[in-house]
Amino acid sequence: MYKGNVAEELTCPKCGITPQHPDCDGEGHIHTDEFTVRLCPRMKSKMGKEHLGPEIANVQHVTKSPLLEPGARGEPLALDRTGDNLHLRIRWHNLLPHLKLALGMKGPNFPFRVVTDQEVKNVYVGNEHFKSRAKGHEGATYNSASDLMGADYELVILKLGYIGHPNRAAAGSLKEALLVREALHKATWIVQDPDHPWTHSCDSDVEHYIGSRFETVVLDPADPGKHYRAPDSNPDVGMEAYEDDGVEPEEEYAQEQPVLDIEADFELPGESKGGRR
Repeated sequence: MYKGNVAEELTCPKCGITPQHPDCDGEGHIHTDEFTVRLCPRMKSKMGKEHLGPEIANVQHVTKSPLLEPGARGEPLALDRTGDNLHLRIRWHNLLPHLKLALGMKGPNFPFRVVTDQEVKNVYVGNEHFKSRAKGHEGATYNSASDLMGADYELVILKLGYIGHPNRAAAGSLKEALLVREALHKATWIVQDPDHPWTHSCDSDVEHYIGSRFETVVLDPADPGKHYRAPDSNPDVGMEAYEDDGVEPEEEYAQEQPVLDIEADFELPGESKGGRR
């Protein structure tokens, strides 16, 4: 549409993106021919962002990862660890680009959730139970570990070290949550971040459980990109908890390495901005 001598960019009524893809029908679809309809790439990008959430969607992704590696064009994934139980040793913000690649490649039909050991403990002691919520509360309620960690999610990403004070229920509730996932034969990724020392939900029993059932993977850091703002500007917070194992923190968690300059705006890997390659 033209207004005077200036082209007016249309906003798609379906996805709200400006400009609207020139081939989009306004309902998020592109009609390739009389019998073929595919999802508009901009609608697909919007769905992908909503599925990943802003924390993951607004970072750049790596091109391959020990968690997932794309195959050649038209080929299946060369590596996919989203169905495995993994104990990941890496700072959370350095993990985000790996998560964007892995979860972005799996697509919006791959349900996952991110939880902390604090949330697990709160559910266990009943703080998230519907009876504990104020009347009229509209947020989620969880009556059991199964509600929080259950079969609705193909992958649960569990962040350790978010309990700020000792609690007798913390370690037991963590193990119970992991047992729920084991009984469902669903994958869990446990994230141990040196900036959040794992103390209050840790005991010998849960340590043995994780050590015997989860593969430990120390990931190389990836730069999350210019759109990420670290929650704490002090990189040494919490590092003292790892100094007693004989490995210097900066040796175990190598210095960050630059990655390819990928735009922060989310696109499913394998798609170009204008559509399929």
